[in-house]
Amino acid sequence: MSVAALAMIALATAAGTLEDPATMASADDGVGHETSGPWQGNWVLTRDDPRLTNRASQALLRLAVIQSEGDAIASVQWIADRAICPEPDDDPCEWIGASGEVPGIVTAAGLYAALPVSADPDDPFVLHLAADGTGLLFSRDGRIRYRVEYRRDGP
Repeated sequence: MSVAALAMIALATAAGTLEDPATMASADDGVGHETSGPWQGNWVLTRDDPRLTNRASQALLRLAVIQSEGDAIASVQWIADRAICPEPDDDPCEWIGASGEVPGIVTAAGLYAALPVSADPDDPFVLHLAADGTGLLFSRDGRIRYRVEYRRDGP
């Protein structure tokens, strides 16, 4: 199945218009199904920062991850929210609403992805989500570093 087809399935699943991809029959042969990997699904990431006092202000990223069981590469669709801004008490920054799709790497230590949040292609944010529900988001140059908590979005 192509990445474009998988992306459309993830978006439709997020919108609740299609059956869960883990249980869908193959369009090619009409039988069987592909087992989803542990990162498959929609995720809400929040920034762990004492200056952020409510859920809305803590919202950092939303992810739609497409991963088959046993695959070391996942497709990660992302969109940035308010907590992406370095100074939460300042006016919102231009990174809010930034979005994209990147490959993610799955290891025993978790999920890793480089997110090109800013206009500087040489300084992507690096995301690491550990299996325990915590993680880090940091700029490659080290100027920005956020502790992250995450949970599945939806059932």
